[in-house]
Amino acid sequence: KPHFLKSRGGMKNPLIAKMWNQEKYADVIVKCGDVQFFAHRAYLGVWSPVFQRMFLSGMRESREKLVEFHEIKPSTFSYMMKFMYQQDIEMEPSEYLPLLVVACQYQVQ
Repeated sequence: KPHFLKSRGGMKNPLIAKMWNQEKYADVIVKCGDVQFFAHRAYLGVWSPVFQRMFLSGMRESREKLVEFHEIKPSTFSYMMKFMYQQDIEMEPSEYLPLLVVACQYQVQ
């Protein structure tokens, strides 16, 4: 696995992993193409300063439950979200570069 896909030692939390794409308790829906992902603003904001600014700055995304990304493939966003929530993903090598680009764009830390 490339180093950017490796879990941060000791950070994996099975309770948070269970929250991955579950509608229960989700306070935001992220839509990429025709695919919807259930997520949590606070959790996305912790991982990404871009999401943090989006959700806290008074932008439309901070007021509406649905956030749409037209430029991101659903599979790429799914991998990024799955990594954030589960800290571990299996994926095809052909997906590494698209994921790295999106993760850099959203400054996933």
